[in-house]
Amino acid sequence: MNVRRLTQNEYFDSDTVSRLCFHSRTEIDEEAERVRPREEREDWGAFDDDGTLMAHIINNHYEANLNGRLVRMGGIGAVSTLPEYRSGGAIRAIFDRLLPYRRAEGETISCLYPFKHSFYRKFGYETAASVTSYEMRPQALKGFTFDGKARMYPNNCDADDFLRVYEPFSKRYNLSVKRTSDMLKRSYLHEKPLAQRRFAYLLSARGADIAYVCFDDQWNEPAARLAVTDIAWTSPEGFRAILGFLARFEADYGTIEMILPTDINLKLLVPDAYEINAAKLNGNYMLRVVDVQRALETLVSSIRQPLCLRVYGDEIIKENNGTWIIGPQGVQRTDAAPSIEMSLTALNQLICGSTSFDNALLRGDISVNAGSELYGDIFPARPIFITDRF
Repeated sequence: MNVRRLTQNEYFDSDTVSRLCFHSRTEIDEEAERVRPREEREDWGAFDDDGTLMAHIINNHYEANLNGRLVRMGGIGAVSTLPEYRSGGAIRAIFDRLLPYRRAEGETISCLYPFKHSFYRKFGYETAASVTSYEMRPQALKGFTFDGKARMYPNNCDADDFLRVYEPFSKRYNLSVKRTSDMLKRSYLHEKPLAQRRFAYLLSARGADIAYVCFDDQWNEPAARLAVTDIAWTSPEGFRAILGFLARFEADYGTIEMILPTDINLKLLVPDAYEINAAKLNGNYMLRVVDVQRALETLVSSIRQPLCLRVYGDEIIKENNGTWIIGPQGVQRTDAAPSIEMSLTALNQLICGSTSFDNALLRGDISVNAGSELYGDIFPARPIFITDRF
């Protein structure tokens, strides 16, 4: 088996693998597609001895917020293997090459949306984020009002206006990615909203932009559904403005669907909690630490006295196994006896705050040898929110 990074003239073949595996029914002109100019991307493939592309993975490049720092993050996507080559180890072979390479390139974490958690846990990933999905009629939000100004993109507003709202919002949430105006336009801001039925509204009050909401207009019997795809606010007033604005759509939609970070409980904020259906979506996002030392460096500001931590269980990046002293001055390897030991997958959850330390102890792969009173403050549960797809 040969594993390597693909060249641009091989992207059509890797896209074909993905189209087959992800049930794409889009008709394409193969001749035109093969010669169409494409942006360079990090696309890895596994080939059999005859040179046939069996499987591929795309690693998308991001910066993500981790404990108040921006770190380099890989967004794993398009993981796919042709059916005739499955169970042959092609994906494992790609991860075995890709992950050490990304560590050498300065990546700190790698994230993905799993189809099956146990599959990706074999490569060191662990469940890392949850959101709460809400469904309600617009009338359920009637307790909120919005008296400011709303502008629908692209009328009298541009992507930079949305970005200025997103940037302070995203800093409050671990794993939120740093965006550019182009990223917003590719995913959430559409130039022909009426034709595409995909809308984005910028909300302002007293001359300042305080929130935005992006949503898809989805046909659904017996009435259309408003499905929120992205949301951000700069203050509590901005959050209330979003709810008040959505309440205006009583005549247009039968239901509203939206996801919110788990640190916000919408049922406690509305006039009648029974009018809100809520479901916590656990495990729709997985994370893997690619460089343990860089990840631990994001904790330095919360360390009051040196901590000796041993990490074990990384079968792909052996350099991640070892013991580190974490102190106010930084992180360095040590041969000292650890005060706490944990598996890589336990660290994956604790480093981003997807669970509290007390809850993580229930996993069974964390051993506390000393200083048990310290770890709750070092590894607290933190708010996490990410809507970017890859």
